[in-house]
Amino acid sequence: VQNLDELKVLYQLPNELELAETPRLTQALDRLVAQPWFVSTLLFFAFLFLMSEISAPGLGIPGFMAIVCFLLFFWAQFLNGTAGWLEVLLFVSGIIFVALEIFVIPGLGIFGIGGGVMIVGAIIMASQTFVVPRNSYQLDVFMNSMLRFVLACGGVIVVIWAMVRFFPNNFWF
Repeated sequence: VQNLDELKVLYQLPNELELAETPRLTQALDRLVAQPWFVSTLLFFAFLFLMSEISAPGLGIPGFMAIVCFLLFFWAQFLNGTAGWLEVLLFVSGIIFVALEIFVIPGLGIFGIGGGVMIVGAIIMASQTFVVPRNSYQLDVFMNSMLRFVLACGGVIVVIWAMVRFFPNNFWF
């Protein structure tokens, strides 16, 4: 069709079309997940809960919360258009390799290191639309992705250090 009038005639649409509006909650969520601080906060809490789960015996609430935070992270990156199934596959494969290293074949290190690299690579790749930076803009985006990841992990290390240092005899910690 050449214009809107031809489209209306072709599909027998009414003369006055209604404009569909996105619900306010959806708009607010779209704006929220597009914020870099939100993604960094999700990563921070995901790693904090993961460290809490690793330090306690058995599986519990921190492990569940870590999974939820990682799911929200990848969901946010899917909505932003920077993540795809490759990143999710790399992340899940990395988790499986680390679990194999811990529970099945401890001592070799190959599966643990490879799984860790896959997890970090998936998180970095989910934060950008390219794999390897090829120009100055992409290098800038890559450095911002790395910075967010390092800040999230560094924040977890600082919080865990503070918990070990200042709360060793506290009932809750």
